[in-house]
Amino acid sequence: CRTVTLVWHSGGIIGNGGFQYLFEGDFHGDPGYRMTAAAYQKIEADEAYAAFRDAFAIFPNGELPGDVNERLRIYLAHPEDRRNAIDDRFFAADDALKRQLSQFIRDNKDALRKFLVDRIAK
Repeated sequence: CRTVTLVWHSGGIIGNGGFQYLFEGDFHGDPGYRMTAAAYQKIEADEAYAAFRDAFAIFPNGELPGDVNERLRIYLAHPEDRRNAIDDRFFAADDALKRQLSQFIRDNKDALRKFLVDRIAK
């Protein structure tokens, strides 16, 4: 469920305003967005995952600062055309991303169903 949630949630945020929108907030428990990026890799959304790698490469040593203001300062200091190219790479992967996420859900439907049923029972 974490994989599906991270891809769905982050994909919606990036789709609404690029990686800047994602980096303006925090994913509790994933301050550097490493688990989020790994979720894209897990569902084999290679182009979307590559866009994450490109976005991470903007930061020193590929590590995003935990502080939102510092993270945005570094991110926005890079040329807009570079940031837009990263966003465009992610946007271009949208159809494939939807297919890969759908396939991942179908492939893991029993485990997802069990998790959800167990959560409701609590």
